[in-house]
Amino acid sequence: MIDSAAIILAFTLGLFSTLHCLGMCGGIVSALACSVAPSAAPDRMKRHAYVLAFNLGRISVYGFLGLLAGTTGGVLFDNLDPTLWRRVASAVAGLSLILTGLYLGGWVHAVRRVDFIGRILWRRIEPIGRRLLPVRTPAAAFAAGLVWGWLPCGLVYYSLVLAAPLGDAMTGALFMLAFGLGTIPGMQATGVFGGLMIRLAHNQRIRRAAAGTIIAIGSATLLIGQTEIPHRFTPADAGHEGAHHEHRN
Repeated sequence: MIDSAAIILAFTLGLFSTLHCLGMCGGIVSALACSVAPSAAPDRMKRHAYVLAFNLGRISVYGFLGLLAGTTGGVLFDNLDPTLWRRVASAVAGLSLILTGLYLGGWVHAVRRVDFIGRILWRRIEPIGRRLLPVRTPAAAFAAGLVWGWLPCGLVYYSLVLAAPLGDAMTGALFMLAFGLGTIPGMQATGVFGGLMIRLAHNQRIRRAAAGTIIAIGSATLLIGQTEIPHRFTPADAGHEGAHHEHRN
């Protein structure tokens, strides 16, 4: 069963990453809201429903990618010693969070090169998404989200690295879905406030405050995971100790 702390971490990471998401996808979401055919969504609230359908399609892709990452991680980490596994997993998670913070804050520009593979795939997929505009039904908005979920994004890739050590397909998928849900409030607000949210995303003080928080979380994850955890004395241990004492007598 997935640790609830991992879900909270994923959602928090998605929430803080929204500033970056608005920079990359905010224009797409605004364009989507503007491209909804008036006959399909004659009032404002219905247009926001279309934006929500788009976001649900987008995070569905994240869930699928998390499933693949969790499956891969299960194969890689399954045969490791539990202590070694904990250290490796915390190192992967901590370093990924630190790199995510550096990426979000704009302090390490070289980190952005991680999405070069995604750009190759995106060149083939992006024309499909453009053919879906203007959207005329919620299903079409969802389909557009399924396309744009593949948009190359370093923060998504680092989140997948965090999902891999969780060890199985379901937990990896849930982790990435929680990350995606964390990005929805800001992305949905972009459909309401448009350019105001995008300008907010480019505010350097806000971006760096969010980046610093992610780096702090990553540093704590890294340090705690590499610290020896003393073995706890349990009732089961007491039983084994008693049996051992009787054997000696």
